Amino acid sequence: MGIFKKANNIYITVRDTYTSISGSSYEEAEEVIIEATNGDLELISQKKVIMQGLGNGKGDDKSKKTQLLITKVEGKDNANPYEEVTYKVTKYNQDKVSENDKKCIQWAIKIDGKQEILKEKGEELKLTIKEEWAEKEVIVMPFLKKAIDKVAVRVKILNKNPLKKHKEYVKHTLAEWAERYKDFKWNEIATEAGWHQGLPLGPNREWRYLINPIDGNVMDMRHVLVVGYGCGEKVGDIVEYSQSLSESTRGSAFDPQDYYSNKVGAYFYQLRHSGKWKSDSWSYDFKRFIETQYKTLFNNYEK
Repeated sequence: MGIFKKANNIYITVRDTYTSISGSSYEEAEEVIIEATNGDLELISQKKVIMQGLGNGKGDDKSKKTQLLITKVEGKDNANPYEEVTYKVTKYNQDKVSENDKKCIQWAIKIDGKQEILKEKGEELKLTIKEEWAEKEVIVMPFLKKAIDKVAVRVKILNKNPLKKHKEYVKHTLAEWAERYKDFKWNEIATEAGWHQGLPLGPNREWRYLINPIDGNVMDMRHVLVVGYGCGEKVGDIVEYSQSLSESTRGSAFDPQDYYSNKVGAYFYQLRHSGKWKSDSWSYDFKRFIETQYKTLFNNYEK
């Protein structure tokens, strides 16, 4: 026994409950729409519920791809004003990403709730921290369609005073520095880290930065030794201008800390080469200069 229905259209309207029980039920149509207009749609089975699209229909789009998304970006989470910081996209939701897709990556930053889309594009961003961002949080966001702060680096901008940046790199006191280099000549200290583009690189990185015990400013001893003491402030100004002309060094050009360190070295040179103030130890003389002359010379320092 069986039930066979054949018609151009069949409409079934039920006011309350419609129940169909059978050993096996089979329906075939060009398109099936099941819609629950008010409440849940339940598919219940003693074994499995299998839903399979065979991809045979006219509407099937085999070329449709999963949207490419950025899932991870890396970079420093703290920075100082005037510092250049690099951020890089390091992960996507797909294994293979074309170079063209990477070139389409945009960057946005959010400060005080206001978002700004930057002109830079690509997988890597070099961001120069502005002075007015001091003591604020900057959210750095790479994106392809829309910037979201879930895929971002939250950067804490540190002290507003640019002369106190790089404190995290200071490993030794002025006294320890003077003791280490007490038997070094000026040129031996200036070239300890080697040379780059015709200029000495100064002391090794561990000994490059010192906190001035008089006012807490951080002295870049490469600039003190090589530029200020060795070349003079005028040459230092030329160096800063030259840095602004190159894309690779533009982020560190006209840095107030550089000018400050240059002046420290230049003043020390003038004093050390006057009268009988000079001894056989460059580092000892520099320590004495900071302890006895610096406060007077830099009392109202501005750049």
